[in-house]
Amino acid sequence: MVIILSIEGVHGVGKTEATKKLESEGYAIMKESKITKTKTNLPSQSFYSQLLWITSWFTNLESLCEKYYDKEKKCYKNEGLIITDRSALSGVIYSEGYQKSLLEVFLNTKESFENKGIVFKTVCLFDKKERIWKSITERLEREPWRKKIKEGDKTHFDTKFIEYMNITWQARIHKNYVEEIKKFIKTLGF
Repeated sequence: MVIILSIEGVHGVGKTEATKKLESEGYAIMKESKITKTKTNLPSQSFYSQLLWITSWFTNLESLCEKYYDKEKKCYKNEGLIITDRSALSGVIYSEGYQKSLLEVFLNTKESFENKGIVFKTVCLFDKKERIWKSITERLEREPWRKKIKEGDKTHFDTKFIEYMNITWQARIHKNYVEEIKKFIKTLGF
């Protein structure tokens, strides 16, 4: 089996920074920036755009997991840990409408991977809402293109923050992100 540990959280909370630090310590990371963003004229949070994102997430994951696949036994070996910056569930959370349909796609695809020996674990990073919003506004000054994906929309942020708060995660991490993630990894046997 291969364990996929996804680092989740609302945009701006610090997922990418945490995964960069983990990568510098030798952990295998699937970066959000490597997920193919298929060009479309539809809004980034549309059903179609998020469906493409979810599909690309699983395609990238399958590619990373290939080295652990036992072709004879047609399953994954008991030796891998891959950390992902976001999970495919983000595509469901950030979609505008049709979340139930996207959730079904996500769950069915996840089950297909689990049937081959991949185990999914997810931790969610949290911080005070005001601190995250400050981080977002500072990042928008450096990366104004993010406004196109609604990162500067406070109402959008507030909605997504609440959605993340209302999900039951395998772990909620509120501070010392990297150290707490490493503690969680130890509980997985790595």
